[in-house]
Amino acid sequence: MKTPTMMAVPALLLSACVVPTTGDPSAQEPLTFLCDRSDTVVVSFSGERALLKTDQAEVEMTSQPVASGFAYSGGGQSIRGKGPELTWTRADGTTRSCREQEWAMRQSQIQ
Repeated sequence: MKTPTMMAVPALLLSACVVPTTGDPSAQEPLTFLCDRSDTVVVSFSGERALLKTDQAEVEMTSQPVASGFAYSGGGQSIRGKGPELTWTRADGTTRSCREQEWAMRQSQIQ
């Protein structure tokens, strides 16, 4: 007999695979992320794939297993995050902290 806890585990595992964004990832609408050092990246999520567009390149990435949030890598670059925030690791190994543009613009400004 399955207990409610045993039945909840598969649902929790599946929910960890969903890319939590402000848009619907299946719609493939690009999301713009504002990063530190004035960098901007645009990411289009589509199931197990993501397309990362930067000033320098356009990189197709594949989903990577994570316990929580999302992770994609490809072309020597990677993105990891949860909700509206992500960390972008560039091909040269430097990282940028980024926030989804629409979400960031709704936040209170520090005076």
